Amino acid sequence: MYRLTRPFHLKIFIITVLLLFAGLLSAEEKEGNKNIRNITPYVGVLRCDYEGGDIEKDDNSVMSGLYLQWINPDLFQINSFIYGSGDMFNETFIGFHIMGDWYIKHPENGKWALGAGFEYLKPDVDISTEEAGTVTRVDIKNNIYIPFVRGGRYFNFDIGETSSFMIFHWAGYQMAISRGDGDVTITHTIPPPPPTTADAGYEDETSYAITGLKLGLNLMRIIDLSIKYKAAMNSEDFFNTVDTMANFYFTRNLGVSFRHKFSENNFCKIDYSIFGINYSF
Repeated sequence: MYRLTRPFHLKIFIITVLLLFAGLLSAEEKEGNKNIRNITPYVGVLRCDYEGGDIEKDDNSVMSGLYLQWINPDLFQINSFIYGSGDMFNETFIGFHIMGDWYIKHPENGKWALGAGFEYLKPDVDISTEEAGTVTRVDIKNNIYIPFVRGGRYFNFDIGETSSFMIFHWAGYQMAISRGDGDVTITHTIPPPPPTTADAGYEDETSYAITGLKLGLNLMRIIDLSIKYKAAMNSEDFFNTVDTMANFYFTRNLGVSFRHKFSENNFCKIDYSIFGINYSF
C-alpha cells in the first residue's frame, strides 16, 4: 500500500507556488536572451530496497519532488532535484542533488563541458521483526554525501529543421561519504527479561571512477526524450544508475513530464516513477 504523509508534500507544494509566481514576474522575453528555466513539481511512487549489515528490507511509498533547471545553451546548465517521502521504513526519506556544467569549447557539431555536483541521501530505517519470542527493533539514521566532478563532450545532430539528436559522453570522479548511527533493541517475550539495547555508529569514505552516457531526442520542439546511464566503480564495487525522461509540451511554456530512475549505492537500491507538470520561461 502506498502511503501519503502530508507535511513533506505540503512543503513541496508551497515552494512550487512561490517559484511559479517568481517565474511569471520574470517571464518577459528580451532580445537575444537564450536562457531557459524549467520548474517541474512531481508526484509518484518511490521504492527502496535497503541492505545494511544483516538487515534486508524493502518498502514503497508515495513521493513528491521539485525539479529546477537553468540552461544557457552557449554557456552553462545547472539543475537540482529535491524529493522524498514521509513514510518510508516508518521514517522520512530525503533525496537531493544539485549539479552544473560549464561549456568551455564549441566545436562545429557540439561542445565540451566541465561539471561538478553534489548528491545527498537520507534513507533512515525504523523497523521491527519478531521471531521465536524475540522482537528486534532497529532504528538507523543514515546520511550519504556524494560530491563529484566530471568532464565530457556533446555531439549534436540536426534532423530536418525542427528536430535534433544529442549524445553526451563523460567521465569523472566521485566520493561516497557515509555517516550514521543506530539503536538495536531486543525484547524477549518468552521468558520476559528486560529489553537489551545496543548503540552503534559508523563512518565510511569510498572513492569511485564514474562514467556516463546521455542520449537525447527532440521532435518538432514538442516531444523531448532522454535516457542517461551512469556507472560508478572501484576495485570492489560496481553501481548502476539509469534515468529516463519524457516531456510533452502543449505550449511553449507548459507541458507534462514523466521520469523513471533506478540507482544503486552501498546501502540501498532506489527506484521511482514520477509524473509532473513542467513550466518553462
